[in-house]
Amino acid sequence: GTLADKETRGWRQRAHAAFDPLWKSKPPLMTRKAAYTRLAELLGIPTAECHISHFTAERCREVVRLINLHFPRGSQS
Repeated sequence: GTLADKETRGWRQRAHAAFDPLWKSKPPLMTRKAAYTRLAELLGIPTAECHISHFTAERCREVVRLINLHFPRGSQS
């Protein structure tokens, strides 16, 4: 990843906390590859550039917003 200030590190952690259950839950909602592909589509960026560890705090806030919008808690059951 890229070096980040305290705010960005916090937002990257929040982004992972929102995003990772899509592919880490038991059973997973989708594969890790499919989850990153979908996130890239939602963000409008190439999949090859979709790495939370490279995102700014602003982009991480957008990740959290999009995950909560498109994959609301409880929809995995």
